Amino acid sequence: DSPMYFTGSREVAASIKSNHTNLVASTGGPNTLITTELTPEVEEAIRFSAAIENSGQCTALRHVVAKDCDEEVMERLLAAIPVVSTPKDSLQAEEFSGVFNFADIVREDAGAHYKSSDGAQGLARYTIRDSLPPTGIEEHWRNVVVDVTRPASEVSSEEFLNEMSTWLVDNQPITVAFNGDYHAARQLWERTGQVVFTVGTLTQPALTCQARPQDGEVFGEFPVRRELNTHTTFPVIVPSPTPGYNARYSPSYLQAAAADAEGAVALAGDNCESRDVAGYLSVLSSYLKDACGPKRGRGVRSTLYGLQTPPQNGQLTHVRIGADGSFDDAVRSILPFWLTNARSQLSISVHPSNPAAADKCVAAGFGDVVVLEDDAGFEHAVGHNKPYNVVHAASSPPEKLPLAGQFISTLFCVGHVKSTASDDAAFFDEFTNSDK
Repeated sequence: DSPMYFTGSREVAASIKSNHTNLVASTGGPNTLITTELTPEVEEAIRFSAAIENSGQCTALRHVVAKDCDEEVMERLLAAIPVVSTPKDSLQAEEFSGVFNFADIVREDAGAHYKSSDGAQGLARYTIRDSLPPTGIEEHWRNVVVDVTRPASEVSSEEFLNEMSTWLVDNQPITVAFNGDYHAARQLWERTGQVVFTVGTLTQPALTCQARPQDGEVFGEFPVRRELNTHTTFPVIVPSPTPGYNARYSPSYLQAAAADAEGAVALAGDNCESRDVAGYLSVLSSYLKDACGPKRGRGVRSTLYGLQTPPQNGQLTHVRIGADGSFDDAVRSILPFWLTNARSQLSISVHPSNPAAADKCVAAGFGDVVVLEDDAGFEHAVGHNKPYNVVHAASSPPEKLPLAGQFISTLFCVGHVKSTASDDAAFFDEFTNSDK
């Protein structure tokens, strides 16, 4: 039961959690830069992002999407990567992006389809595709390896934005940078669950390696959402107090909160067997009232942070109450959707042999989204519809209930979206009005 905190690859996190369930893990992801057009400034942003600290930063670039990016472009920008022998050399040259001349000692086999650049002593590699990379591409930590996608359609087209958003949801990069079109950037952001999403122009481009949590640029390294519980108990959010991941509410606090519930929260709580859970619903409601809505950062860049809906891409979150599932456990995941504009992104699946849970869902006001289906029907629906997330209700709720912020982060998206410019009125106008 001892708490454990881990930062590393998804594969290692999954291995640890299979043996130690009380794990909170911060994991990686294929950071992606998208641009509507290549300019000298965007080329520099790609180089900076790909080679930051010998690709040693968690936000180092792994994937570029640019319609006009070919082998000549990649050779040109990778040839400009400085090759240094020590960190002292980089400090003296005031360079944060480069490769060590001894980097080949950690060189990984990327595959025959990757080409070593002619420049940078062959220490940078790339491949160019006409389609997006396969799901689950290797991150190649400490190796400068770049996948380039040259889409057939325009990057800002509806067709490609849908394709790109699906890839981002399925791969969950740590960061995404979008350069060239604020409206297209907003459309992509709304359809994804990115923690760090930066927009720039073709002359002042965004890098993937940009996030200052102390300025409201909330940071996190999340697994793919429907695989979250395989890797970690909660997503790791920066800044947040590490002990908070293992903090729990006292029963007396929750029971007092239950007495203050009103409206839909009170109705849901009245159908709970546990007064602790009824109080927890009230706590979640109070948290949502405070946390929802865009909040401006306080740094040099123009930043909005706060809770976000799940990706607005047609995918749902399925809350499954099986034959032995508990309404008290399920309602914790249902109510946050019901109280917000994410309500349309929820489906409640109840096993027909559990009529008590189905009746409670209807009595609590959730009847419009309840579906009765056996296990085979549910698995078929999940396989066919590919939901964003699946939450399985246990036979009873946890004895100790986690802090509201940590729990909500397992259901909703969190993080920030920002512009590279200061006091960017066009950015605030575009993104503040989003219903995400």
